[in-house]
Amino acid sequence: MTMYHKIENLKVYESSIMILDLKTMDCDAWGYELTNGTNRRLSCGITTEGKLLLYITTNGDDVLIPDDIDLARDACWNMGDLPDDDDTRTRTGANRILAACRALNNIYHHNVATAEDIGWYRDKMGEVEADLDRGN
Repeated sequence: MTMYHKIENLKVYESSIMILDLKTMDCDAWGYELTNGTNRRLSCGITTEGKLLLYITTNGDDVLIPDDIDLARDACWNMGDLPDDDDTRTRTGANRILAACRALNNIYHHNVATAEDIGWYRDKMGEVEADLDRGN
């Protein structure tokens, strides 16, 4: 029996899910990492359509990295650290997602379709960074 994990309206094969070692480092006022479940991680998995899906794992619902530039910026912001200012936090999040892309390229370099999926995330992070550079 094949098991699935549902992320929004997509089904991901449970056996394909990887929790990547990329997470936020939210800290308290004394600089200690919060352990209350508020830190977020990047995860990935393969959908039933065969696409690689990179998403943010939270203590609530998992969050996709969307195509819309404003929503993609929000996803990057969510992968940044508190209490950084908004631009720094967004850039940190984009850099974490790019690091995930590099790690996934090393794993899936032999799979052309998956490499294209990874490239989409890499390109989207480039759009976010360019948007920040323009001051948007």
